[in-house]
Amino acid sequence: MEKEIHYKNISNIEATHKATHEPYEYTKHEITPREDFSQCYVAVYHIPPLKSNYPMHSHENNTEVFYIQNGSLLHTKRERIGRNTYRLSESRNRGFYHLSPGKRERT
Repeated sequence: MEKEIHYKNISNIEATHKATHEPYEYTKHEITPREDFSQCYVAVYHIPPLKSNYPMHSHENNTEVFYIQNGSLLHTKRERIGRNTYRLSESRNRGFYHLSPGKRERT
């Protein structure tokens, strides 16, 4: 079975802007639309300073991966997800961050 390699240039992907209420606002480019890719969903979010794309949440079955290109990841609460406790604080480091699946419990 021959596999197809997909290439997408973000400048050619239609963007979706959402700003329904404070402090949430983002512009999203779907790299792998959900209807076409069932196991791997990739989207690029452009989030303005002091905004967030979604409230803190977790996924029981999916790992979330974030790449911070510019700016910071800020979260000051401790979160317990499954057997792991995470404390996210301000980070100005460019790089990948990932959160393993599990049920979120506040601590």
